[in-house]
Amino acid sequence: FDHFYIYDNSGALDLDTSLKPIADLFPGEVTYVPWPSKVCNNRPNNVDSPGERSSQYAAESSCRLRFGPHVQWIGQFDIDEYLIPMGKYNNITSLLDTLDKEDTRIISFGSWRAWPRRAFIDEIKEIKDFQTCWHNEPCFDLSVQTNTTML
Repeated sequence: FDHFYIYDNSGALDLDTSLKPIADLFPGEVTYVPWPSKVCNNRPNNVDSPGERSSQYAAESSCRLRFGPHVQWIGQFDIDEYLIPMGKYNNITSLLDTLDKEDTRIISFGSWRAWPRRAFIDEIKEIKDFQTCWHNEPCFDLSVQTNTTML
């Protein structure tokens, strides 16, 4: 990818957190857009249903309208989503080059839960700390052994 557009929704929940310091580490490579909306309302005036949806849909539309005309490809991912090139592709650029040659304009990727391979996970350590676990029940620290993948 040549450029990233970050729509930062963290201000909707907590005014003390922001992705801006991270974006600022990459001048010229990241465009930071504060997006503090909690929900957007897509209901017509004549309907009783509130029709509220996550502001993510509005942020995605904003990104397509504002930046779409200036880029060849645009991808939209949550911060916890990522691509793993597979098959004959070892990077996203070669895949997009192939799709360009085929005159493909829209692509959709499958989404699978990543189930860890137990053989490559270090010994599981129980954590009994409210600040870490966010509740009074224990949680667990999972770490992957060095030089392995958990998928």
